[in-house]
Amino acid sequence: MFQGLAHAQHGWQSGRIKADGDIKLTFRYSDNIFHNNNEKKSDFITHVQPQAKLSYAIAHDNILSAMYRGDFQHHKNYDNFPTQGNYGTFAWQLMQPRGSRFEAGFILDDASIQPYSEKGEARDYFEWQAYIDVLLKIGAFTESGLKLKRSSREFDENLWKIDNYDRYGLTWHLGYQKWAFTSLIFNYTYSHQENNDVKAVSLDMDVHTILAGLRWEPGRRLYGRLQGGYSRISGDGFPGSSSFALNADLGYTYSDFTRFKLTAYRRFNPSTRAERETNVYNASTGGKFTTDYSRWDQLRFILDFKYENQVFEGGYYVSEKRRNDNFYLGSVKARYAIRQWLSLELQYRYRERDSNLMSVEYEENTAAFWIKFTL
Repeated sequence: MFQGLAHAQHGWQSGRIKADGDIKLTFRYSDNIFHNNNEKKSDFITHVQPQAKLSYAIAHDNILSAMYRGDFQHHKNYDNFPTQGNYGTFAWQLMQPRGSRFEAGFILDDASIQPYSEKGEARDYFEWQAYIDVLLKIGAFTESGLKLKRSSREFDENLWKIDNYDRYGLTWHLGYQKWAFTSLIFNYTYSHQENNDVKAVSLDMDVHTILAGLRWEPGRRLYGRLQGGYSRISGDGFPGSSSFALNADLGYTYSDFTRFKLTAYRRFNPSTRAERETNVYNASTGGKFTTDYSRWDQLRFILDFKYENQVFEGGYYVSEKRRNDNFYLGSVKARYAIRQWLSLELQYRYRERDSNLMSVEYEENTAAFWIKFTL
């Protein structure tokens, strides 16, 4: 339970209540805001992004928490972009000294997908998710977990209601840790998606994924997880497919000043027309490599490189040929903490999508500066 009245590293706490938050002001320039290489348009965008979190300790190991994050933006030259986004969570968490825990919560997201032309409109939608997440420590070396999810998304405009869905998910986790720093882990994930049917053709789909591998505990030079396995997607209105599956999320502390992080994946994703995707689903293979250098306490340099290949399957929207995209991203950031409550960041980012469907290809250069006040 929270004790006394004190200023924590961020925010404040008093008795059973703890609160923290921040507000970020971002100025961004893009040379291709519509992600369209036929007629590139540039613009200056201003973001105001407040965030607040409130926690209440019913008991030391029994916590209620709520979080809100907003994104309010203004484009200098164009008025058809989304002007605001709102994201909120509510969670109840019970914890045990041996590591077992129970968590239940809700996630609400009032968001938009950007337009891709001067005459296009923002594609507003509302999505909610409810979940239960349980982890049980069994004996000295074994843990078992189960997570259940239910979510739904609905677009405001009838044109994009083809991308409405109801989704049900289940993940079962089994871990075995007899060694000091390494665990064996196994996951089975099932996802069922009910789509808004079109022309009496069912686009509902099921995805089964089995992954097994190793997990390295935090606090060591190497940490994270590396898993490989098998995944299958199937549905009534399209031919099913199977594939090798991969989930890697690894960090490596090279020195006191330098850290590396690598994520890699191979998975099936439902496709969405609102985001200019085609067919029913895509098989995505990719990864991200990050270098974080912080020789000085207040100054950090961060380099990001990302690559993703998407092969679109299902054959419903585009039957002439199979769409194949390659996405590239590179960015460099410099972050400076002036005070504990005040920080700055400068960023340059390059993005490119190369595809055999020319209408979705684009290149974009972005420069951004933000200032963040932590309450």
